[in-house]
Amino acid sequence: GDELAVLGGEAPRMDQLAGLPLLDRVIQESLRLLPTAPYGARQARADFTLGGHALPAGAVILFSHIITHHMAS
Repeated sequence: GDELAVLGGEAPRMDQLAGLPLLDRVIQESLRLLPTAPYGARQARADFTLGGHALPAGAVILFSHIITHHMAS
């Protein structure tokens, strides 16, 4: 059936969201493909290796949500 039919053309209320799993999956996939932030950043707390590169504590690592979410598994 059409899970959105229960909404009667209205926007869903918070108490209705748990009963709309397909809508949740569509929203989650939309956010994966087009995230709200184009990139993120983290600062290393300790020395570590990333992709064969030694990085010191305090190094700032930038990463792209868009690129990461479009990489082949």
